[in-house]
Amino acid sequence: MEGFLANILKYLLFFVNFVLFIAGCIVFGATVFGAAILVDSPKFLELFEKTKDVVSEDVDTSGLELNIYSTGGYVFLALSAFFVIVSFFGCCGAWKESKCMLGTYFTFILILFIALIVGAVLAYKGNLKDKIEKPLYESISMYNDNPDLTTEAKEQALKQAWNTVQRDLKCCGVANATDWKNATSAGWSPSSVNKPEGCCMWKIGVDGEAMDISEDETAILNCRQMVQPL
Repeated sequence: MEGFLANILKYLLFFVNFVLFIAGCIVFGATVFGAAILVDSPKFLELFEKTKDVVSEDVDTSGLELNIYSTGGYVFLALSAFFVIVSFFGCCGAWKESKCMLGTYFTFILILFIALIVGAVLAYKGNLKDKIEKPLYESISMYNDNPDLTTEAKEQALKQAWNTVQRDLKCCGVANATDWKNATSAGWSPSSVNKPEGCCMWKIGVDGEAMDISEDETAILNCRQMVQPL
């Protein structure tokens, strides 16, 4: 009976860690891919910089500091690699019944558990999502769709940044298109529109795929004039 239970535990530990090993490899690859996207998206980072230039001084823009994302990416990359190593020791230790590898495995598990507790406490103390979104919402409320190129250089730069980011990421606003209702002093050009042209460079086709309509001025205008839901 003892041998039977020992085998059950052995294979259960091996299976769980094998699944975690595969998941860790996937997360590691996704992190590398995400880091590559961030590096290759200078306009996205430029939007943060332009937002910091125009929002009022009483708005906390610490969430838009670029070093947060580069540092966070490296930390997440290291954690995912650590996760892969831990699950590898668990797999091999269980399969080979190696006391050394299993001892290393449980030591890593203890370190990981402590790190998770510390991370949870730090995450609870600060709300990074609000720190990022609040300045961006503030910049929307200050958006100018028809800035004077000679006297409103910052507003022109912000307009270009918003349009470029929305075009490249195929998005509109911070959460969705209704965010642009807050652009009450945008001075829309033409006056009948209610969102920037960057929101309307793509259209969802009947097959659910995004279609490039950036060359269709009529389609872009119709999109910009579309009434936003409440």
